[in-house]
Order: sequence, then C-alpha cells, then structure tokens
Amino acid sequence: HPLTPERIADANARVAQFPKIKSPDSSLDFWLIRERLRVFTGSNFPTLLNYYRKNIANPNGANVTALNYGYALTLYSNNQFKDAVNVLQPLVRSNPNQLILQLAFADSLQKSGDNTGAMDLMTQLYQTKPSFAVTMQYAGMLIQTGQAKQALQMLRRYQ
Repeated sequence: HPLTPERIADANARVAQFPKIKSPDSSLDFWLIRERLRVFTGSNFPTLLNYYRKNIANPNGANVTALNYGYALTLYSNNQFKDAVNVLQPLVRSNPNQLILQLAFADSLQKSGDNTGAMDLMTQLYQTKPSFAVTMQYAGMLIQTGQAKQALQMLRRYQ
C-alpha cells in the first residue's frame, strides 16, 4: 500500500484519539529515585560531591530539585547530617507534598541531633500521609528514642 497523505492523516487522527501517556521521566519521583540510585550505588564520595556541585551550578536542563536531593544524600552518606539538613530544608519547603524529600529530611534531622524536629515531622506525616514507608521510618525513630511500645503498636497493623 502506498503511503498517501490521506492515509497519514487517518493514522494521525486515530493516534490523537488515544489518551496521552505521561512519560516516567516527567515525574519528580523518577528524578529523585534516579539520584538516590546514583548516590547509593556510587562509592567515591569526592567524585559524587564534584558531580553534584558542578551540575547544580550548571544544570543544563537537569532537574535541579533532584540534583540537590542527590547532593544532600551524598552529604548524608558521608555523615555530614547538618549540611544535608541545610540542603533538604528549602527542597521540602518548595515541595511540601513530596514524601521522598520529607522522609530524607526527617532522617537527616534526627541524625543531626534534632530528634524533636524529626519526630514532629514524622508524627505529622504519619497522621496526614500514612503509608508503609512512613510507618517503617517512624517506628524506627520511635525505637531509637526509647519508645518501642508505641512502635510495636504501630507495626501491628502490618501483621
């Protein structure tokens, strides 16, 4: 069959009838998980730091929020918890519904010594966005702060 302009127009019209499918790389979750994988599969701290500093300064179309998240995770992985908090705090403020950022922020707060701030955030997340990930992290924090009975009650939901 020859490809005539009419056949091409018919094919285009049929394609236009299908619902648009969102590409996975258009989601912030995709970019955040990509950076998480980069950090936790990388082994060279200086190389990762240089990568993030260079790309945050000149992102060339990359997702800057995700780059900063990766930078914060790199700092966290090197026990620079307060620096990680400082990087994550503005990300959480500008993306208040992004659970991945909030969980990383709460973890960094706790590791930096701000147990009250971490527990307040986790309590809020547990009440407003209950999920397996929130419950597991919150239970872990409760155990680390000597509240194992409360953690056990929370975890019984998943028996």
